[in-house]
Amino acid sequence: MIDKTPDNLRSTGHFCLWRREERGGRSTKVPYTVTGMRASVSHPEDFATYKEARAVLDRRPDKYSGLGIGLFGDLVGIDIDHCVEPDGQLTPLAREVIDRIGSYAELSPSNTGVHILCRAPGLIYGSDYLAKNSDIGLEIYVAGQTSRYLTFTGERLNDLDVTPDCGAAVLAIADWEIGCPRRSRCGLHGLRGRDDCGAE
Repeated sequence: MIDKTPDNLRSTGHFCLWRREERGGRSTKVPYTVTGMRASVSHPEDFATYKEARAVLDRRPDKYSGLGIGLFGDLVGIDIDHCVEPDGQLTPLAREVIDRIGSYAELSPSNTGVHILCRAPGLIYGSDYLAKNSDIGLEIYVAGQTSRYLTFTGERLNDLDVTPDCGAAVLAIADWEIGCPRRSRCGLHGLRGRDDCGAE
C-alpha cells in the first residue's frame, strides 16, 4: 500500500489509534495509545509518531479501526460531514472550503465526509470550537482551545501538504459559511486577553 500521508504531517503530527465502540446506545470513536490504553485527547504525551501508530495498526487491524491525529500546537482541524455524493463527487460546500483553505484534505473513514488539516500560528478563540453549523455539517477546531482529535485515513483528496499559515482563511470560512462574528481584528497573532476577543 502506498502511503499518501504528507511528509510535513508524518514528521510533526501526534497520532493515536481509534476503535469504534458502543456507548449509551450510540457508536463512538474511542482513541487509544500505541500501548493499548485509552488516550486523553488533551494530553500530547498519549499520542505517538506516525510511524509508531501506523506500525501498531498494521499489526492489529483486528483490534483498531484506524489512526487518529491530535489537535496540538497550531494544528487546525476542519470536519465536513455528508459532503461526498454517491458517485464520489464533492458537494459545492466541500469544494469551496477545500479551495479556500488550500491545505491537505482527505476522506473520512465513512467515505462520506472530508477532513482538512492546516496550521494557524497565533489563532486565538475562546471556545471549544471556532465554528459549528450542524445544519450544513461543518465544524472547525483550533489546537489549544479544543480537546479533540480527528480520525485520519490518508485517503487524500489533493496533492497539497499541510499549509503553515491558514489562519486568515479559517476565519474567513467561519464568517462566510457559519455566520460567526468577524474575529480578524483579534483572532490572530497572540492577542489573547483583548476585551473584544470574547465569544459574541
